[in-house]
Amino acid sequence: MGETGVARAGADLTRVTLEEVAHGRAETLRRWLLLDDGVRHLAVLTAEPGGLREHTPGELAADLMHDPAVDQARLTDMLAGWLYRPCAQAPQGLQLGWIAARAAWT
Repeated sequence: MGETGVARAGADLTRVTLEEVAHGRAETLRRWLLLDDGVRHLAVLTAEPGGLREHTPGELAADLMHDPAVDQARLTDMLAGWLYRPCAQAPQGLQLGWIAARAAWT
């Protein structure tokens, strides 16, 4: 996974399409997990003074895991559903699908 580089100075923004606007880390992660199909390159960006900042889904999840106000059971369910979905649908089988899903979070 990692960053797309779209928030760097001089990035080619003509390749970027706004999919939607979400408010808050929990909602942003939830929407990213639903929209991620493994084909499109999705970027999570925030507008900050001085420019854009890109966030990885793992960064959002880690922040939420350490937030005492977050429902941990719901967060776990969202992440588990995201991990399971591509693995269960993988044409190469479940085991290779799990390997690919784990690699996305490193």
